[in-house]
Amino acid sequence: MPSEAPSSTTSDTDEDKLVSFVPAQGWGRLASGALVFDDGGQLSPDGTVVPPVYERVTW
Repeated sequence: MPSEAPSSTTSDTDEDKLVSFVPAQGWGRLASGALVFDDGGQLSPDGTVVPPVYERVTW
């Protein structure tokens, strides 16, 4: 029996599988329906936005 896709309400999408990827546009879609962007941001199917995390670089 095939495993179910992770729920879109779970906060752990790291284990979610990438089902489509559009590198020219910088985004991909996970099995849960969430969109992930190459800058690290994320848009959940329910409209919740996870902004990218930028690390401050000091020299």
